[in-house]
Amino acid sequence: MITTRTVPPIQPARAVPIAPAQHTLVQSIVLHLLPGILIAVVFFCSAPLAQQLQLPPFMAQCFADLVVLVPSVLGFLFYQGYRTNGRLSLDGVALYRDRLPWWQFVGLVPLILVAAGGLTKPPLRNKNTLPLPR
Repeated sequence: MITTRTVPPIQPARAVPIAPAQHTLVQSIVLHLLPGILIAVVFFCSAPLAQQLQLPPFMAQCFADLVVLVPSVLGFLFYQGYRTNGRLSLDGVALYRDRLPWWQFVGLVPLILVAAGGLTKPPLRNKNTLPLPR
């Protein structure tokens, strides 16, 4: 006779959040200014190329962010995860990754969209602006 028994699902192991050590003043300054300086260097080097290709300067800024900001932020976070867990992971580094229940998602998304629409308003008209077309 074959019997079956229900086995509870295996839950993934979660890293115990460790209170991060507070940065020194020098570390905070370096972590804030170094990416900005590198982004500025890449921007000023890529802006002439964007201008030659008749692209707006914003594209050079996007390129600089893609080349410098994204790798530096992700690299730092994965480094902290490696120090915490002994492997490349964001467990214990990127906290609050639990999913929203569906009812909160359904309620919050329209609320956020309405609030964002209410906070944006058309520019005020004054005598220096061109008249709107009718």
